[in-house]
Amino acid sequence: MARIDKGLLARRFGMRAATYEAATPVQGRLAKLLLREIESRVSGRRINRIVELGCGTGRLTQLLRQRFPEAQIVGVELAPDMIAQARVHCPGATFVRADAETYVDRLSPGIDVIVSNATVQWFENPVATLRAYRALLDHNGCLAVTTFGDQTFRELRRAMVMAYGRNGAQAVDRHLLSLAPASFWREAFPDASVSEKLWFDRHADVRAFLRSLQRAGVTYAGTDRRFLPAPVLRRMLECYPGAESGAGPSRRIAATYHVIRLSMRQ
Repeated sequence: MARIDKGLLARRFGMRAATYEAATPVQGRLAKLLLREIESRVSGRRINRIVELGCGTGRLTQLLRQRFPEAQIVGVELAPDMIAQARVHCPGATFVRADAETYVDRLSPGIDVIVSNATVQWFENPVATLRAYRALLDHNGCLAVTTFGDQTFRELRRAMVMAYGRNGAQAVDRHLLSLAPASFWREAFPDASVSEKLWFDRHADVRAFLRSLQRAGVTYAGTDRRFLPAPVLRRMLECYPGAESGAGPSRRIAATYHVIRLSMRQ
């Protein structure tokens, strides 16, 4: 996994706290799926403690509070501006500014639910981190995660490679986060339930798609990041599938999200 500049990551997400939810409809759908997954996993048992990793603006936290009103909920988040939004949305929860990869050392065992929505792709050591959290689960507790796989933004990745080639340069793979395939998670957690599916988000044109990424704050924050040269960017806008159709009400530009869901018990 790439080395992530966690300070930069926190600043970028924090700057977009006010626009994050509107710019991330896919993550909103995933939050609802996660809630249903948790409900099916813990049906019939009392839920006392929930820990959410990368709670962001509290979108999933709200759903958890509504479904499990008696539970103690702790949301862990890097960006203080995101936490400020989350506290407004879900005043009944506790929010902690921390790196979820190290916060595990501050928790005691006996947690009923550990959940993370579209966050673990930013972890430098996701497998070790999730194993450490899993060890904190109460008997028959549930760890449920959504993340994005290697086919995410495949149109954009291909357009970048083509754009570099048309400019007579070798492609530099330091503009987008490297993402693991579902097989990676199945091998790491062979007893977990792992599913994958391709979802498609549509935009008026390529520039609108790129602006949506900026509004979400999800731009690459690896320590090896490189700026996309202007000539390559212009070519990329031309090479993106469907770019020749132009903007319009048909919203013909598609962006692939490779959704991976994991759930497991203690």
